[in-house]
Amino acid sequence: MAEHQLTGLVIGVAWDGTGFGTDSTIWGGEFLAADYLGFNRYARLRPVLLAGGDSGVREPWRVARSYLLDTFGDLPAAPRWTSMASPESLRVVDTMLQRTINTIPTSSAGRLFDAVASLIGLRHTVSFEGQAAMMLEAAGASDPSVDPYDFSLTGSSPAEADVRPMIRQIIANLDAGESQTRIATRFHATLVAVIAAVCGRMRTELQLNRVCLSGGCFQNALLLEGCLETLRRDGFEVFSHREVPANDGGISLGQAAIACEQLRAGR
Repeated sequence: MAEHQLTGLVIGVAWDGTGFGTDSTIWGGEFLAADYLGFNRYARLRPVLLAGGDSGVREPWRVARSYLLDTFGDLPAAPRWTSMASPESLRVVDTMLQRTINTIPTSSAGRLFDAVASLIGLRHTVSFEGQAAMMLEAAGASDPSVDPYDFSLTGSSPAEADVRPMIRQIIANLDAGESQTRIATRFHATLVAVIAAVCGRMRTELQLNRVCLSGGCFQNALLLEGCLETLRRDGFEVFSHREVPANDGGISLGQAAIACEQLRAGR
């Protein structure tokens, strides 16, 4: 908003790795109705448990296990899943997830990228944040004809984008021998479809037509370009970063813009 000098309410799609939310959980897959003085959290990605805090960032297999447990209600024992980490590490993390010990809910889109990268065998551990997501982006392709996986939008205050149907279909694809490229391509198409669906619902309910895309996930060209094309085709006015970093490097500008508006409003 600050970069494009926008005023008034916008639909803000804030997708990143880790953000401390107002409910003391980890955010990063949020849909906001926002201006400089505040926001309403309209929707989010369905939260899963992050086991071990920062360890979940360094070890994407932990988030993959969380998505498997959330999707299937148990943890599969096939060799594909038991080879993610050492037996002892798997035992400890599975216990944490099943008993909600040393875990915190997260709606982070960045962690969803990590989970899928681990599920399809690209990367189970990383040496820097975003590495697994970058590999997942590199594995995918831009293919407008590809069908997205299934998902659902449920509830309100906030609504939830439930990607468990996608996880089920990805596992089925793996069992059928589908390629990493095909799965990664459909994964990106699904996220674009999720964003378009939630923005469409927000436009209908809130009469907002401007969409701002921000957060480190929008450094991903497949995600960004897919969103720009789809949202503009749907008639939205879409704003993305050109001069200010989409990731944490842009936070200070946003903070300054908010502070200036609060001063003007006498807060």
